[in-house]
Amino acid sequence: MDESNATCGKRLDSIGVENTEENRRAYRDLLLSTPGLGQYISGAILFEETLYQSTKDGKTFVQVMNDQGIVPGIKVDKGLVPLVNSNGESWCMGLDGLDKRCAEYYKAGARFAKWRSVISIPAGPSIIAQRDCPTAWPATPPLPSPLAWCPSSSPRCCWTVTRTLTRLWRLPRTSGLRLSSTWPTTRSCSRVSC
Repeated sequence: MDESNATCGKRLDSIGVENTEENRRAYRDLLLSTPGLGQYISGAILFEETLYQSTKDGKTFVQVMNDQGIVPGIKVDKGLVPLVNSNGESWCMGLDGLDKRCAEYYKAGARFAKWRSVISIPAGPSIIAQRDCPTAWPATPPLPSPLAWCPSSSPRCCWTVTRTLTRLWRLPRTSGLRLSSTWPTTRSCSRVSC
């Protein structure tokens, strides 16, 4: 649900459907209106467009989620750009105005935020975004999701993932976040066996 319009467009294109706002809305309506969905998921991260969309019957997606006991979240980064003078690192845009956007997202019904940051494997972890997002929105749970593009048995890969998660899990102590409110994503466990 937090996929960009371009990524959602690829899904639609794969079945021969044009990437329009209405088609993306209909696709998301199909997902969120699935009967009993709340029995299987407790939260979902939405893309900004999705947060403000409604079902074909006019009910907001946030209300549909709330009715099923699903906590709505929001993806707050604005995409990757290359980090100048780095060894292939990328940086997520979106820190400018993050506090104001988070306040608006909260008014619209979002109750947690996700900030994505890519960590390259020979470079060390850079967790400024994970540090700053909880500062802007103290209820934000970290969503550790290291993408391991090397063999899971690689010592460098294991070292990078371990170091990143260790630093990330220390952040709640300084920001007052409860670790019990965090959700490790599937990717944080499935590709790495260290």
